[in-house]
Amino acid sequence: MATIYDIAKLSETSAATVSYVLNGRGNEKRISAATQERILEVAERLNYRPNVTARQLKSPAAPSIRIAAFWPDFYFEQSLVSAMRAIKNISHTATEAIEVSLHFFTPDKLSEVWDKLSPVGFNGVLLAGASMKDLEHVAGRVCPVPVVLVNRSYEGFPSFSIDHREAGRMACNLAHERGGESICTIWDSRFHVATNLRKAAFFERCEELGLSQQDIMQYTCEGSSDAGYDLGISLVQRDLLKKVIYCNNESIARGVVSALRESGVQVGKDLLLFTANNGPESVCRYMAPSVTAISLRMREVYEGALKLCLTTISRNERLHTASVIQPTVLFRESMPEF
Repeated sequence: MATIYDIAKLSETSAATVSYVLNGRGNEKRISAATQERILEVAERLNYRPNVTARQLKSPAAPSIRIAAFWPDFYFEQSLVSAMRAIKNISHTATEAIEVSLHFFTPDKLSEVWDKLSPVGFNGVLLAGASMKDLEHVAGRVCPVPVVLVNRSYEGFPSFSIDHREAGRMACNLAHERGGESICTIWDSRFHVATNLRKAAFFERCEELGLSQQDIMQYTCEGSSDAGYDLGISLVQRDLLKKVIYCNNESIARGVVSALRESGVQVGKDLLLFTANNGPESVCRYMAPSVTAISLRMREVYEGALKLCLTTISRNERLHTASVIQPTVLFRESMPEF
């Protein structure tokens, strides 16, 4: 196994300099960017891994495995709950102690966090909610520890994801079966890769079914219950309700349902409503009425990604596994099953 002395020799610098760079203190010690890049490239070439055992000898309370989880700062509410439950489940069954630290970033600006936090201080990285710009940044940097993508895919990286295109097509099929052409769709107004994949697939399926995009009402709002409530009230006041409402976000759906209920509209009878759900199933189950949802199985996705990361760490090799699981529909009062 390579050591920092091997890296120092090949990068023509001192072991102390290598140590500073690998522990994220290169800028603090005013080590040039070129030297830092050279050290990281050598570390990558030698397949260097931090010596976790040595760290534990210095600090007996240190965890066996440290994983950095990167999460988008504006899209995390219910899906983050699912992710935390996944981490708990895997941690309870793992044979080694696991510590997962959460690091928030703004999509398209991951570089601001990524370049400041040395991944070498961890055994592995989970990256969720990244934009293409973020993925390109990570791909262009040398990272000596495994990076596993969550709900994303990019050449050269292992990943675990829900099938977002299938979720979009599934939503269109459900809306068409129950509402014909009388459909209203509500989407998160902020750019999000997964949302856009589902939206594109939804309208591709519309074309296949002979549905015109002009006939299907499309609305956008911030991905929150407050925004969903305001939009729901507006739809009622302007008499724009349709037979079926599809919300691509469970937080938006919660607000819309509340607005319709307050306006005297009986969801599940006067009209049908369903959503896509990133969070725990209880989120939609205990709305009033309970809401039919296309489950994006976020807990299972994150469990799969974490297991993949742990497998990559234990094997001490780079895997390129791209796993995709299928969404499921859970019918409830807002859209009863046929």
